[in-house]
Amino acid sequence: MKTKEKLIRQAVSLILEKGYHGTGINEILRVSNVTKGSLYYHFPKGKDQLVTEALRSYTIKLSLQYKKLLKSADSLEDGLGKLINHAIQELELSGYKAGSILINVSQELGSMNKHLQATCKQLLELIINNLESFFLEYEIEKWEESARSFFISFQGFIKILIPSRNSIELFV
Repeated sequence: MKTKEKLIRQAVSLILEKGYHGTGINEILRVSNVTKGSLYYHFPKGKDQLVTEALRSYTIKLSLQYKKLLKSADSLEDGLGKLINHAIQELELSGYKAGSILINVSQELGSMNKHLQATCKQLLELIINNLESFFLEYEIEKWEESARSFFISFQGFIKILIPSRNSIELFV
């Protein structure tokens, strides 16, 4: 694996687990087994640039996974169920440490970092646009509103599951 990809992958993993502020450059370097010089070669602007790339990489992969799941759906309910099941599987694989990196970073930063906030907003729109297209495909009357409402509920569902680590069957 290339150095840049290794840094991005480890940054995603650590940010999902520890958050933006809980993840330091030295920790990313240690788990990546990369030198500080290599990090600044690939990301001259430092942590914010690395986090921006990590957010983009993670969201693009997630968006493609969502598109694939939704495309394979037989109905609106089937597609939404597939998204929920995917989220459950990801949570279980992470030991209930991971959630939505975009939501987590966005909430953690508040208005402190305008650039990362704008990046999070732009990438959230990518995910929401997938949902809107899916709702439109099934001719839902208020497709935009319905897709956004589902997304907000979906994120709340994930937030509830992480700290509780309760049996998922209670929610499905």
